[in-house]
Amino acid sequence: MTLSQLLAVKVVRGLAVGRCVNHSRLTNQHAHAHHDPTDKYAGWICIENPRRILKPGSQQVSRIMLEELAHLLSGHGHDDAWRAVMRSMGLRLTKAERKR
Repeated sequence: MTLSQLLAVKVVRGLAVGRCVNHSRLTNQHAHAHHDPTDKYAGWICIENPRRILKPGSQQVSRIMLEELAHLLSGHGHDDAWRAVMRSMGLRLTKAERKR
């Protein structure tokens, strides 16, 4: 998936790079998605480092971007619904992402 394809997904409203869309700093995380429908920034993906948007040497988005897209598509955090979307996108779950 390219960046333009990701941004064309209906649930994606925008991408904030360097800071959160709400102007706060991203602390203790490289990226997050505003997936709560009551959040005024619902649909935004925020990523700290622009080098993490694409896979190195590629026009394809990185795994971290796909993980955040999965949050928007599922409307959930790291739960079974999110895991199901990750799998439906063809992504293998890491050990840390598997159900504990």
